[in-house]
Amino acid sequence: MVSFGAKVFKFIVNASQTLSGKSFVEMINESNGEGEKPTDHKFKKGYKATCKETANKSRYIIIQKETDEPIKKIVYFIHGGAYRAGLSNMYYDLSYMFCDLKDDLAVVLLDYSLIPEFKHPTQHNEALDVWNALITEHKPEDIIVAGDSSGAHCSLVLIQRLAKENKELPKAAFFISAMSDYTFSGKSIFSNYQKDPFFGKKEPPTEEVIEKLKNEPFFRDYYENEDPKDTTISPKFWDYTTFPKKSLFFVGGDEMLLDDTLTIVEKLKNNGFETECVIAEGLFHCYVIGTTWIAEVNESQNKIKSFILENLY
Repeated sequence: MVSFGAKVFKFIVNASQTLSGKSFVEMINESNGEGEKPTDHKFKKGYKATCKETANKSRYIIIQKETDEPIKKIVYFIHGGAYRAGLSNMYYDLSYMFCDLKDDLAVVLLDYSLIPEFKHPTQHNEALDVWNALITEHKPEDIIVAGDSSGAHCSLVLIQRLAKENKELPKAAFFISAMSDYTFSGKSIFSNYQKDPFFGKKEPPTEEVIEKLKNEPFFRDYYENEDPKDTTISPKFWDYTTFPKKSLFFVGGDEMLLDDTLTIVEKLKNNGFETECVIAEGLFHCYVIGTTWIAEVNESQNKIKSFILENLY
């Protein structure tokens, strides 16, 4: 049963798109997603934020409660936005919530370079670069890797690259509405096209319609003329024989990207990994980081908090 709050939110999104006559993808294509620079942001009182750069100029922010407690545990979170939108308040608010769990817990946010200027594999290189910086001071067993949408995509590729290089993996990982298949091969691309309030439309999802969507700059700018079946572009096609021992996935039941998550979860389970997948009936892309007056958002955020505590403490 979909909560009343979720129904209201979906109505607002659908109404705004009807009035504008444009889909979410089309609106993002026309916008400048860079926004405010983290160095200019006024972080919430009671928390300290440090903007840092690696030797290779990869940018990241460390957020912790205002405390003298040294950092012992880390949630390394990579934000979404189709690689074209920068960090925003929703990710800072999420970080504060995680930091509230323990005084020695910090959230590290990757401030990756944005498309269309910076394309694949720039963001993955930056994610790995920051990971290497983190493990100079912290053990991988004290780090959880996470992300939403394209950030979940980047997190999956980070783990893949660590595995291929036979490097130690993070203790655990969680993913929110992962984008993992730029070939658009999942059945849910078609079955949820008319349900998805962000990526879909009310028109019938013909092959031509989906092909046009796949080639929208919103998606195609990321990899341009590279092979979308490459597992660092579409990590759904990786074998998942190496992965953190425990993982947690969230996805909305009405998402076109539903099968992106389900395929990966099935591979992990078949390979003997302990993983859980929360499918929120009737919910939308990245609902987990939505407004907290939606019951499903609170339930999923509480599940993430428990997951962090169980795996890092």
